[in-house]
Amino acid sequence: MLEAKKQTFFESMQGAIDYQREKLLKMGRAIVPTLTPEDILQPNDYLELEQNPCFRYEEGVLQGMLTLQMLYQRENRN
Repeated sequence: MLEAKKQTFFESMQGAIDYQREKLLKMGRAIVPTLTPEDILQPNDYLELEQNPCFRYEEGVLQGMLTLQMLYQRENRN
């Protein structure tokens, strides 16, 4: 039962991360239309993104979610 709950939580977390990535990519493409999913991993390559506080905020949200995911995985190793 506990393993099923852990799996459900992990899947929900992954869904939220995927959603945030898409949101960030959409926001970034509104600023830099040629932006790729890989580009959002290094937004400092684009001055327009680097200086956009809304983009930087959403990037921080994604980084926090990824940190939480790593922590969760570390704590739930079998």
